[in-house]
Amino acid sequence: MSNDQTDTIELESGSRIQVASAMDSGDEGHLSPTTHSHSNSVYETRYQKSLRHYLTREALPKESHYRNLNSIVDGGNVRPTLDDLHNNTFREQQQSTGADPEAQATHLRGKVIKFGWIEGVLMRCLLNIWGVMLFLRVSWMVGQAGLVYSILIVVMANIVTTVTTLSMSAVATNGRIKGGGVYYMISRSLGPEFGGSIGLMFTLANSIAAATYIIGFCDSLKDLLKYYFNNAQIVDGGLNDTRIVGTITLVAVLALAIVGMDWVTRVQMGLLFLLIGSQIDFVIGFFMGPLTDLERSQGFVGLTSGVFAQNVASDFRLSDGVQYGFFGVFGVFFPAVTGIVAGANLSGDLKDPGSAIPKGTLLAIGITFVTYIVYPFMLAGSVIRDASGNHVVYVCDKLFVLLFLFLGYYNSWVSLVGGILCLMVMFLIDWITAFITFIIIIALYLFVAYRKPDVNWGSSTQAQTYVSALKSTLDLITVEEHVKNYRPQLLVLSGAPGTRPPLLDFAHTITKNISLLACGHVIQGPQTQRVRNSLSRRAYNWLSRHKIRAFYSIVEANNLEEGSRNLFQLVGLGKLRPNIVLLGYKSNWAKCDRLELRSYFNTLHEALDMYYGVAILRVPQGLDYSQVVEDEDTPVVMNGNETTGAAVAEEIKRNQSAGQLSQDGTGSEASTPPGSPQAERAGTAAVTSEPSGVEALKRRASLANLYRGPGGVELGKDVLNNITTFRRKQKKGTIDVWWLYDDGGLTLLLPYILTTRSQWSNCNLRVFALANRKDELDMEQRSMANLLAKFRIDYSDVIVIPDVAKKAAESSRMEFDQLIEDFKAKSNVEIDKENEGVVISEAELLGQREKTNRHVRLRELLLENSRDASLVVMTLPMPRKNSVSAPLYMAWLETLTRDMPPFLLIRGNQTSVLTFYS
Repeated sequence: MSNDQTDTIELESGSRIQVASAMDSGDEGHLSPTTHSHSNSVYETRYQKSLRHYLTREALPKESHYRNLNSIVDGGNVRPTLDDLHNNTFREQQQSTGADPEAQATHLRGKVIKFGWIEGVLMRCLLNIWGVMLFLRVSWMVGQAGLVYSILIVVMANIVTTVTTLSMSAVATNGRIKGGGVYYMISRSLGPEFGGSIGLMFTLANSIAAATYIIGFCDSLKDLLKYYFNNAQIVDGGLNDTRIVGTITLVAVLALAIVGMDWVTRVQMGLLFLLIGSQIDFVIGFFMGPLTDLERSQGFVGLTSGVFAQNVASDFRLSDGVQYGFFGVFGVFFPAVTGIVAGANLSGDLKDPGSAIPKGTLLAIGITFVTYIVYPFMLAGSVIRDASGNHVVYVCDKLFVLLFLFLGYYNSWVSLVGGILCLMVMFLIDWITAFITFIIIIALYLFVAYRKPDVNWGSSTQAQTYVSALKSTLDLITVEEHVKNYRPQLLVLSGAPGTRPPLLDFAHTITKNISLLACGHVIQGPQTQRVRNSLSRRAYNWLSRHKIRAFYSIVEANNLEEGSRNLFQLVGLGKLRPNIVLLGYKSNWAKCDRLELRSYFNTLHEALDMYYGVAILRVPQGLDYSQVVEDEDTPVVMNGNETTGAAVAEEIKRNQSAGQLSQDGTGSEASTPPGSPQAERAGTAAVTSEPSGVEALKRRASLANLYRGPGGVELGKDVLNNITTFRRKQKKGTIDVWWLYDDGGLTLLLPYILTTRSQWSNCNLRVFALANRKDELDMEQRSMANLLAKFRIDYSDVIVIPDVAKKAAESSRMEFDQLIEDFKAKSNVEIDKENEGVVISEAELLGQREKTNRHVRLRELLLENSRDASLVVMTLPMPRKNSVSAPLYMAWLETLTRDMPPFLLIRGNQTSVLTFYS
């Protein structure tokens, strides 16, 4: 590189950076190498800005990219997406409209004081672990339990707190801890259900603990006034004095908390020094011994071997009407060591919570453990057993132990030991209080779970849900299949779920959250990952709002046949995969592009080739409401990209309109739902009639909120009724099952399942079957009735059709001929490779003459028997490969289903799904 092209910058360390001089804009595509020299080595480099904006589109690792997933911003620069880097779709980086949320919050609050691990954690934990109870409880514990049991109690209590602290430290170091203390850690780790329930109980425990400490302070103050101020008192020297002093103390503490954490820290530091000073005074007094006869009379006799020997063993006595034992004394002492969460509760005011909480808390436990071990020895050797102590209620003990139970979970073995210890402690202290506490926790948990707070904290509960689902799915592989355990698992070719609500409502009525339901969406590709993610998010949001438990799969393909084949092969895991394909009837088959018709027809072949059951649903009003119902979702911003919502919406709309493949007649006149005139589609609000009855009004309002027209206008009553036809309770009627051929029983099973649902509970099954011979009519009817009885399927009637092979009426045959007129081949020359399968030859018509007559005749029987049914279910004619063309087959289906009630055509995979063996 020439000298006029480079500049050299000397650094204090002796290294020098050699950078390229500014280039003309025309040279940006041919950047010259630059060098960085350190010692004897020379490295290539450029200005920092050049690296980001000229050499590469990659972003260097930054903390701000990981700090807040909802706002990945740093000076207007965001991490590029995979599309930006891989697909060369780099967009101009948009300037951030706001700073980092945490920095912004700091700016709004003004000056924020952050504490280190000593003043923020260690000092507070020491103050809370020692506290006023240090002198009130230790002496009483030694007097009741003796030295040996006292040491055991201290060790047990500190084991519980140490195990809890280890788990709490694991949580604190697992990620960035914000304000909220223990509640924040539990809720973000175990989820809002545990966080909310334990948080409320923890608040109650803290409230009780605060009252306990205040009462302890009042008792100490009364003793001080009694012994050193000649029995001075405020009112009566008893309960009323405690109330007065306690109220004043509580108000003073509240005022201190309002002033700010800085003053709280100063006061706590002063109190800690006083507490340490009192302990020093205690130790000095122990070695000095009693100075007056009054001290001796109060039980302090100094270090004496005889007293030590007397205090080694326990001497549990009646105190305040309560007969204490080992665990009773343990319960009184335990709150003295529960101050380990004092530092964690200040997590939002710590400089580095991940480091401060473990370091300060563990050190505080170590220091206080030493004192709690040493002081019982000193007391046992110098104080006689009848020295007075104080009894304090220990309801809060169980609440703190419960808190510790839920903090221990990161290391599995530490969690197990800690959890068992906490449970044992809770129930051994007071099993009644522990049981009541558990009931309250469970009730709060269920309440929070019922409310389903809209949060996503990456909790271990979410992780456990995945682990459980994975384990169950893998275990299912080893479960042998049996006909009695058969479940209809549906793959619905629904497209975007919001475009065909009746189809999904019908499918959900069958699965009803106890069987697999998957939505398949085929779009033309290629699409960007941003569009795929947005479509997926929209689909799941729609399913959630409509309370449909289903999976959603999207594939890219050139046509419906190819995309469906991919779905058939890929949807599902192990044995948790669909066994039935449900799709809408293609009502525009006679007018659509013939390649589209072939694709739809071949989709049926693909499903049958893969041994899927096939079901086709047709309703008079049509299934596709994509042009009638407004998209409910707002665009989803993925991966921190700050693309405007309008841009995302436009991209999705453009890709969907050009790529969503028709499967049931999108856009055709036949699929246009009645009752939805063009004025409504254009956004004009329709005048709706008031429904009768309070319940009808409420249901109408709820359904109207689910579906809105373009621009948010209210849909007409007829349109809304058509969309929700399978959500409403059906009127009293029949489900007519035309079980024409034995397909394994699926044609009978699905309508029976429908009758067990509340929407169809008013409908009875009528079963139609075919007779081989007219003279066997009675036998066939009895045989079918006997079979249904063995299946334990309730039915209202069994009707056997004897004359299905009878020649259809001339008018019916003429109607059928009109359906296929445009598809008849004029000559054999017309049937080339391009038109193969989409035109009907004379040979095909002749070869399928009897089948055609049978379907035309079936239509006559359907009009005669099932015109007024609530639902008609019929065995789907088998589309024999290389035997029947797409238009002839669709003409058969059109003949059967046209101008009929909701019609479901079903074909099982010829494997039994019913059995009468136990």
